[in-house]
Amino acid sequence: MAKPLPSPNQLRLLLIPGGATPPNKPPEEAGSAWPTLLPLSLPYPSAPDVMVDFFVSGQSIYEINKSRRSLGICSALLPPELVMSDASLLLATPVDPLLLLLPHLKQHAAGSFVSLLDAAAPPKFEVKVRRNLQAVAQHPAVLRRLHLVCDIRVLNAEKNQAKEETDTTCHKGQAEGPAAAKTDAATGVTPPVSAEEGKNRLEAMLGGMLFVRFNLEKTVAFLVRRHAKLASSIAAQRSSSGSSSSSSSKDGASSAADCSSNALSFSLLSAYLTAPIAAALEQRLKKDGILLATPPSAPEKKQTR
Repeated sequence: MAKPLPSPNQLRLLLIPGGATPPNKPPEEAGSAWPTLLPLSLPYPSAPDVMVDFFVSGQSIYEINKSRRSLGICSALLPPELVMSDASLLLATPVDPLLLLLPHLKQHAAGSFVSLLDAAAPPKFEVKVRRNLQAVAQHPAVLRRLHLVCDIRVLNAEKNQAKEETDTTCHKGQAEGPAAAKTDAATGVTPPVSAEEGKNRLEAMLGGMLFVRFNLEKTVAFLVRRHAKLASSIAAQRSSSGSSSSSSSKDGASSAADCSSNALSFSLLSAYLTAPIAAALEQRLKKDGILLATPPSAPEKKQTR
């Protein structure tokens, strides 16, 4: 006999990217090699004192977002039994693991060089949370891009000396050949280090020999590039959805769309940043003319009779 369908208020609809299975999928149905979403308790990056559950699938970290619309719109798009009782949906959004560590690096490694394990997982947190943060610090996407937000020193255990990484472009060129170094010089952007160098950093970190110092200037430059990439994606999506409109209308609204895309990009990105880092990013974007500075309010005119 088939099991009765649960009532609408017992159902949850979770939209996730391809390549991951829901966290509550029964073991007997999990014949696929896809990894399962597993909960990972971490401090929220814009509010480090607040603990939330992220979800991990392989090397990807997701945040579960709740999207809500009016009941009528959702019922028109989806069968009622697939919508939560309050007409909302759950969405799994990928999160950059480097953003998860920024508040801790700024708070605990801004003044001097600190061991990465200590800076990323301060002792004020519970043991479980510290282990989770240390696991995030070991993520390849963190280790290969750590120099984009920090100054790095690696302690040489044999000579008992500290080696400071001052030219990561040089490291990249040596690891992947002259072509990579030439591309770096052309773009003016410091790329992630090679996978091999990332493994070297991992070994140094686990051995307590990798020290970092938070660098706000580097961090802002990194975030400016992230902002530009997100704004471009938003603008492209809007352009695609509005492709049926006339070309004249597009040309007339192009500058406004750019401003709107940049503003939305900053709003989305700053939601993952603490107030000081978000303020520094906003100041830089306004200085570069990417975000419009708020115009001063015009003085009220006195009415004359």
